Amino acid sequence: MKFRRFLCPARAGCCWRRFAINVVLATYVSVQWFQPGWSPAGAGIPLRMMERVASRLPKDDADILWRVYHSKEPEILPLQMEYTARCSGPCG
Repeated sequence: MKFRRFLCPARAGCCWRRFAINVVLATYVSVQWFQPGWSPAGAGIPLRMMERVASRLPKDDADILWRVYHSKEPEILPLQMEYTARCSGPCG
């Protein structure tokens, strides 16, 4: 009984190269993600969230959102720095 080859050698090599590239990229992303201090204090999540929300709103509403965010920013930043400091410390 003969078995049919599903992949020619060139395609098999291409699959292995793609797999190797995916492993390298996954390793890089995981190292960046789990690296201590990956997000600087005072930057990050609230600003990115505001950018995403504002990009989906009409211009007038986005302007209102940014105006309110910037007025509350002095209150948000110290709390965010405290949160980041606690997250980068020991768990538990």
